[in-house]
Amino acid sequence: MKTMKYISYNPRINGGRPVIDGTGIATDAIAARFASGESTGELMADYELSRQQVEAALRRKLRDRYLIKAIAARTLMKAVAFVAVVVIYASVLGIVLHFRGQWQP
Repeated sequence: MKTMKYISYNPRINGGRPVIDGTGIATDAIAARFASGESTGELMADYELSRQQVEAALRRKLRDRYLIKAIAARTLMKAVAFVAVVVIYASVLGIVLHFRGQWQP
């Protein structure tokens, strides 16, 4: 199954994680070596890949990071909204009980 040009997924190759099409080379491996300071030229030479293949692997990793950050931000927003609702509910409940004479600080 393909999702990006030059990148494919196959449950039988690399556990279904993204690889460079037709090579079995994990995009994570390329991204990790690039992050450690290797140039695209070095990666191209070591893995015998085209510039487009290396860049596709790096784009895939950036997309994954963006999605992870988006999911984390959405989760944080939901948590903040939940806390806000709880605080508002507790405040309203405290006010109601106070005016009924059932709440004492």
